[in-house]
Amino acid sequence: MEFIKRMLLYLCIWLFISSMYHDLSVDNQPTSNSTQEQSNSNRIEVQVEAGDTVLTVVEHVNHGLHQSFDVNRILSDFKRLNPQADPYKLQPGHYYLFPLYHDPIIH
Repeated sequence: MEFIKRMLLYLCIWLFISSMYHDLSVDNQPTSNSTQEQSNSNRIEVQVEAGDTVLTVVEHVNHGLHQSFDVNRILSDFKRLNPQADPYKLQPGHYYLFPLYHDPIIH
């Protein structure tokens, strides 16, 4: 019985050391950087001017977005990118993040 306990102890120590070695030697960094870079490519920072609205800026930065686009999606994407901002009261001179769409967002 003493032999089995000793072997289990050695096995646990070996597993601990091998897992530490693996963690330190292999690049196990989370892939959040690639996700962040991908999400950064789906938005653009724009300084708004007097009279700009979320929809006019989104149409401008997306170069002729289809006229039957989903307004609710655009507003929810804007709110997600700018949680502190009111999409109905943009302040001239302030910078906001606006979504970029690669696929049509037809309603």
